[in-house]
Formats: sequence, C-alpha cells, structure tokens
Amino acid sequence: MDDTKKLKEWIDATDNWGFCALYWLAKDFFEKENDEVAEPQARRLSDIRNHIEHKYLRVTVAESPVAPPDVLAFMISREQFEGKAMHLLKLARSALIYLAIGVGFEERRREPSRAGLPIEGLQSTPWLTDAEKV
Repeated sequence: MDDTKKLKEWIDATDNWGFCALYWLAKDFFEKENDEVAEPQARRLSDIRNHIEHKYLRVTVAESPVAPPDVLAFMISREQFEGKAMHLLKLARSALIYLAIGVGFEERRREPSRAGLPIEGLQSTPWLTDAEKV
C-alpha cells in the first residue's frame, strides 16, 4: 500500500475535516504521476515553478508575449503572472486556515479536559531574573 493511501485512510478515520480539506487542497497541485487534477491552473503553475527553479522565467509587459528566443525561457505577461501569484496566495491562505482547524480539532479530541480551560487556570512559567539569564 502506498503512503498516500495510508494517509487518506488515516485522515478518513479521524473525521478531521480540517486535515481532510488540507489533503484535498494538496491533491490540487500538479504531479506528473497524477495527470488528472481538480485545479485547472495546476499544470501552468507547475511549469512556472519549474522554470523559476531550473531555467528562467521572463515576465513581459505585453498581454500576449511572442515565442521565447530559446528553450530555457518561459514567457508570461505581467498580468497573468500577478493573477497566478494571487491565486497561490489564496491557496496558501486556505492551507493555513485548514491547518489551524485541523490542529484545533486534534487538540480538542486528544485532551477534552483542556478544551474549555481558561487562561488563568493554566500553570504559569517562572520567569528568569537577569542574573539567571547569564
């Protein structure tokens, strides 16, 4: 059994909707092994990332750039690049929200006695004096 199937089974068994959403968000990114992805922009984002990392990306002012002068270049208009960057920022925001929901769910599930504990009820940590810090 491969690791992704084990991970999917573990997420399904926990009933943690935050981790489940995070799992499916990760599936939206393009992988060569899995050509069918839910995210329509995934392949283009993968191409851009690959060119930034291994070749070079040429951002142009023109709306429809002409063919690149060499095979190493990937050309994209500034407007398209800004749109893709905003899309990635929204995906990252969603991932952070799903992660926070998932961790919160797991914390409440593992220690239900601490779920409603007020801050005053938590044990304080003794502060070090300046002499102890040296």
